[in-house]
This record gives sequence, structure tokens and C-alpha cells, in this order.
Amino acid sequence: LKQDDNTAREGHAFLWQNGKMRDLGTLGGRSSYALRINELGQIAGNSKYGAGEDEHAFFWANGRMIDLGTLGGSWSKAVDLNDRGQVVGVSRTADGQTNCFLWAAGVMTDLGTLGGAGCNAVDINNRGQIVGDSTPAGATSDYYSHAFLWEKGTMIDLTPDRGHDQSSCATAV
Repeated sequence: LKQDDNTAREGHAFLWQNGKMRDLGTLGGRSSYALRINELGQIAGNSKYGAGEDEHAFFWANGRMIDLGTLGGSWSKAVDLNDRGQVVGVSRTADGQTNCFLWAAGVMTDLGTLGGAGCNAVDINNRGQIVGDSTPAGATSDYYSHAFLWEKGTMIDLTPDRGHDQSSCATAV
């Protein structure tokens, strides 16, 4: 990391390969960081975007960093990557909600929610199944969330009795 002043830091994601550090760059902002690398050497992470402080998720492969974009809002964040090159994360939507996304083959798909105001993806496996937590419909607070499994286009509520005002989260699939 380079220190620019007393409060701002700048750093770049890198790949250590064959005894050398390879700078992955940024999406035009001051910094980036890598989160996951898969068996193919593909990398998912996040980068400051342009002159602002917002971040966008990225996918890096074959020497190129790809901006995954957003679900219509100002930011997105990658959280996991599988060996098929699929990235899962969260993004602000145009209406200000935070939803989960799946990025695969150049397309970002909004996974939606369990009917409430937000979603938090945590993990994706090599079959493309995704887990995390989401606010259910009818919850009396945004603090209540239910564990979910997303599979083949459907988000399944995993909370046993599906009570609105209880919380759970799935952390691995």
C-alpha cells in the first residue's frame, strides 16, 4: 500500500505467480483488492471505480480485469468465485435496495430477495448453488433475515418455521 496522505490509501490487487508479483490494476479508481482465486487462475475482487469512492466487482482472467457492473445502482461487491468462473456478490439496485447477484459468462443476474428489502450472498459452489441471507416479506425490521439457497433461478427460504422475526444465515454450500 502507498500512503497518499493521512487518510487515503492506495493499493492494487496482485497475483503472485512463478516467483513474481503481477499487478492486476484497477477499474479506473485508486485501489483494488482480490478476494478469491479459482483452480483456473481466475480472480474475483473489488475495485474503486473512476474518481469516486464507489466500488465495482471485477473478474480477472487472461491478463484482463472485467468490470461486472451493477444492478442499476452505484456499487457492487464480489464475495465469492467458483471454479466455473461464476461470481456471486451484492449490488445496489436503482431503487436503493441491496440485492444479490450472480455473474456468469458476461451477464449479471439479479437473484432477488425473499420478499423483503435486501439480500446478502455468502458462498457459491461449483454447481452454481448460492447461499446467504435475505430479509423475508413481512419482517418487522431489516435486521431479521432468513438463510436461503438459490438454485436454478429459485431462492428457497431455509428458515425452519419461516417466522418473520427470527434470523438465520447459511454460510457455506
